Amino acid sequence: MPKVPTALCTEKCRIEITRRFIREGSAYLNATAFRYLGENFTTLRVVLFAFFVLWVPTFYWIASRLVSDWVAGGATLLAVAWSLPNYSAAVPSWYNLFFATFGLAAIWMYLAKNSTLWLFLAGLSGGLSFLAKNGALFYVAAVLLFILFREQELSRSTMRGREGRSVAYSAFLGLSMMVFSSLLVFLIRPHASAERLLEFVAPSAALAAVVLVREANGARAPSRQRFAMLASMCVPFLLGFSCRCCSFSFCMCAEVGKTLS
Repeated sequence: MPKVPTALCTEKCRIEITRRFIREGSAYLNATAFRYLGENFTTLRVVLFAFFVLWVPTFYWIASRLVSDWVAGGATLLAVAWSLPNYSAAVPSWYNLFFATFGLAAIWMYLAKNSTLWLFLAGLSGGLSFLAKNGALFYVAAVLLFILFREQELSRSTMRGREGRSVAYSAFLGLSMMVFSSLLVFLIRPHASAERLLEFVAPSAALAAVVLVREANGARAPSRQRFAMLASMCVPFLLGFSCRCCSFSFCMCAEVGKTLS
């Protein structure tokens, strides 16, 4: 048989890795469940329900940080009623919801403990969510916006009672918000409509505008100090996000290589 060109093999391998990487995070979870719990559709729902059981108290804990216990309990019951009971199929989107909630709980713990370990765990939750479905990138974008907001708060506290500006950092922030908003518009461009603009672009653009307005008001620490502060929060989060994705992609590359060889 004639040999297949190396370039074609490389391209085929790349496409296969991309296809598997996007879909097979949850597939490996389901395959493991099939191995130990039996090969039937009930197994998929059992695994999903196990994550759901962990998600409910996590949701209540987050709600109780914001409102009274009674109100938090009511909000939790409402969230339960509007979630899994309405559609119990083990689709990857449910895992996006669960891991985003776990990540949000880690962010709350970071605010309480001021430990970068919790930022790493928030990133790890995002990485696991991304392995289920790439919709987890919305969670990543939300956490990065939070980090920018948090940096502004810390910068204000260090410069309280003093005047100061950080031109380089402010320019970087403005450019970042422009890129962020442009990416959102580009995301919905193939199926653009007023509904999608209101649902996907408007809320995120409003949050970006809040960050920019806050940046325009009040004293700021020097740019070098602000970049260092930003890196101290971004690096643990992005490290947690990437380490899980990179380890999984390495395993996928090895498996696909064996399949195509």
